[in-house]
Amino acid sequence: MKWRVPVGEWSDRAAFILGGGPSLAEVDVDAIRGRGAVIAVNNAGFDLAPWADVLFFADGQSRWYGWNRARLPEFKGPLIVTRAVVPEGDPRLRQVKFLPREPLSRDPGGLAGHCGGSSAINLAYLLGARVIVLLGFDMRPGNWHDKHRLPTLPGWHRDRFIPAIERMAPHLAADGCLVLNATKGSALRCFPSVDLQELLALEDIARAEAEKYTRIWECPEYRRLSPGMLECERALAVCEMQRGESLTDFGAGTCRATEWFQGQGISALAVDHVDNARETSVPFVNACLWDMADRLAVTDWGFCCDVMEHIPPEKVGSVLDQIRALTMRGTYFRIATRPDQMGRLIGKTLHLTVRGAEWWRRQIEARWLTVDVIEKTDRDLIVMARP
Repeated sequence: MKWRVPVGEWSDRAAFILGGGPSLAEVDVDAIRGRGAVIAVNNAGFDLAPWADVLFFADGQSRWYGWNRARLPEFKGPLIVTRAVVPEGDPRLRQVKFLPREPLSRDPGGLAGHCGGSSAINLAYLLGARVIVLLGFDMRPGNWHDKHRLPTLPGWHRDRFIPAIERMAPHLAADGCLVLNATKGSALRCFPSVDLQELLALEDIARAEAEKYTRIWECPEYRRLSPGMLECERALAVCEMQRGESLTDFGAGTCRATEWFQGQGISALAVDHVDNARETSVPFVNACLWDMADRLAVTDWGFCCDVMEHIPPEKVGSVLDQIRALTMRGTYFRIATRPDQMGRLIGKTLHLTVRGAEWWRRQIEARWLTVDVIEKTDRDLIVMARP
């Protein structure tokens, strides 16, 4: 039963981990079903999420397995993983080594951590999840159920469980793995805290927008004009870009402009939340613009042409903040200030934030030190923003 984690198998998925803390009793676990991979620790795999991808337990003395061996058929998921040494039984059972001296195991044959929750984080990391959401990680005495026969020893959360996860945190961040703690009132403070419902709502918006643009890019009429191609030559001159410098094309669409910049000796990366628009083979990252900062490297320049007006109003600030954080020397913006005409092709509105040029200028000035207005008409605002 010795097993090696299939590294990267979840590389295109978020992961949710259901721990054992008392707050889990208040969580609508069904809300995360279908939103990503799920690891259920201990009894969560029976009583809350028998549909989870993985049931994980870590009891080094195999007591939990002994108490619950007869219940394993209640778990309907494909894998049961443990770092304990247990007798062979359920064909889904997989055993890995326990590596307590490692802050984070990169060995697919073993898991670090101290408690089951920390080892489950390590498991999700090895499986390739780039975003891991924690639920029931209260890190205080008590459980969400009354079936745990032996309570956690006094002080173990403070002295052992939390320090083990704190040692893990910087290694996860360095490897580009974002861990979010959605546990209300958690004593674990080394990861950003989020509200689960707000997090799921963000994903709903991103999914709806991606579906809309997947449809519109299937329309030949929408592809005829590339706004970026109307601006890339002027952007190169205004920014005084030099060969060998780097640029990110935020909301690249067809990627024609990205390819043009590459032809000028600029190391250009295209970013967009759908990939069916692409017409070139330039370097490309599929990412939502309000959730991209942890996936991209910083570049010299940014290019964002006819994109910002498509952003939902409540996400405009986040997108500008992330573009600012991802560019060193400046960003060239062209922003439409009038409603769109092309959304009629699919019966949807494409320009979600229709505001005047002065409003857009103020949003950009709040984030960049110098904002030069290149052109302002009744249709567009074009600016060069420099830190």
